[in-house]
Amino acid sequence: MGLAKPNFYLVLGMILICYHSRTDKGVSPAVSSHQPTTIQEIKNKEAGNDNGLEQSIWVGRVADFQIRWTTLDIYIDDKRLLSPVVQREFEEFVSVLKKDVRPGEQMLTCDYSRYFSIVSIVGPLASLDDQYGIICAKASLGQRFTTIDVSNRQGLRTRTEVSLDGGPALPNKVKLSDYFDERTILLAVLSDPLIREALRNEGAKADPGTLAAVSSFFEEHPAAISDNGGHFSLPADFLTRFAFDHIENNLVSVRISLQPASEAEHALHSELKLLLPIPNSLEKPLNLAASRKEGFLMKDAAEVGRDRITTFTFKTPN
Repeated sequence: MGLAKPNFYLVLGMILICYHSRTDKGVSPAVSSHQPTTIQEIKNKEAGNDNGLEQSIWVGRVADFQIRWTTLDIYIDDKRLLSPVVQREFEEFVSVLKKDVRPGEQMLTCDYSRYFSIVSIVGPLASLDDQYGIICAKASLGQRFTTIDVSNRQGLRTRTEVSLDGGPALPNKVKLSDYFDERTILLAVLSDPLIREALRNEGAKADPGTLAAVSSFFEEHPAAISDNGGHFSLPADFLTRFAFDHIENNLVSVRISLQPASEAEHALHSELKLLLPIPNSLEKPLNLAASRKEGFLMKDAAEVGRDRITTFTFKTPN
């Protein structure tokens, strides 16, 4: 079962049309401050939050941790998970823009937005749907799943460059292969209809024999996967892009988000759908999540979130 996505790209498209209409008339987009400024409180008020501050989306205890998801952040035992990371990534983005400014020119004015929702919580594993939208001279969009282990309390990761398609720079990201045997994952990947079709269309003489070989094949054929009217790639970090969808005949359905093959297709979304035997280590937390006693699975995420998401919106300084 698929998750009903927030109508983010439609809204962003309308913003982009308005943006170009204003700039075509020689009117620069307004900048509220000379400092990187978050306007998420305003956005939440426009969305119907009367006090303009924070709405609770989901609260629950999982294992030894309390997770509190709101329109402003995700809290692990009252410690903010996302806002320090997003703020730092925005500052890195501004730093990159400044380096590209030539003498006598002004830095680009950009709207920079990040949108997060939790799509599954299984034990300490929280899977996030991470979307970004950047509007400068043109729009740049992206979406992916990222799964983190909330029991890992390491500090912020420092990046040498901004890579929004790589997901939030959290130190506690995990891989599917941390919990499932690589051979089992390989067989499930090779059974997915999108992968089967891509291998056939690209003339593969034999199936890749390892997950590393799968990654290498799709690195050489970056637009091989066709779905939803577009082309997609299987990123090298695809094992970090997963979420738990539902339980089916003692198997767990796992979704892996794909990456659009071109900038023009970045508003599109597609997923691999894997069925994997449930390992002993995840049997109890998966059953608790499926019953929504502790956490929840992706099949219930739309009902849990009810179109509410965590929003961060910034403007670059003049």
